[in-house]
Amino acid sequence: MTQARATRSVLATPGSNLRMIEKALASEADVVMIDLEDAVAP
Repeated sequence: MTQARATRSVLATPGSNLRMIEKALASEADVVMIDLEDAVAP
């Protein structure tokens, strides 16, 4: 049986900035949320 892990931190980042996404994924946050609804620069 898999043990549940407490979520201690959630990091939200805009989906339009690849560098910010990479930094968020490299962080020690328990959850990374990529916001796909942010305005996207043309």
